[in-house]
Amino acid sequence: MTDETQPSDPLPDFTPVPKKYYRHDGWTPQRQREFIAALAECGSVPEAARYVGMSFGTAYRLRNDPGAEEFAAAWDAALVKVTNRVHDVLVDHAVNGAAEPIMYGGEQVGEFRRYNYRMMM
Repeated sequence: MTDETQPSDPLPDFTPVPKKYYRHDGWTPQRQREFIAALAECGSVPEAARYVGMSFGTAYRLRNDPGAEEFAAAWDAALVKVTNRVHDVLVDHAVNGAAEPIMYGGEQVGEFRRYNYRMMM
């Protein structure tokens, strides 16, 4: 099954963290949703925060704000989603091996499978 045909587990819908005032360069509801989506893709809080133009320190502060329970739950769900994807890739590499090219004269003439026996354990 390829990535294009594999069903994607949707992230849970959540109510963004309420703020008294939303700054255009702050954690707007749209930016919060984009952060969660990016986190589900990359699995890195600093990277997801950078993607939405924010610092990861403010992301953690937002997670601890009053009323952030749904945001925190969506954050956790995003990390579970990316962890499951990583697990699937590791199992695939352990069972099916990873294709490595055989090069000759600067050109690929074939490939072989390298198995990682440590991953199998």
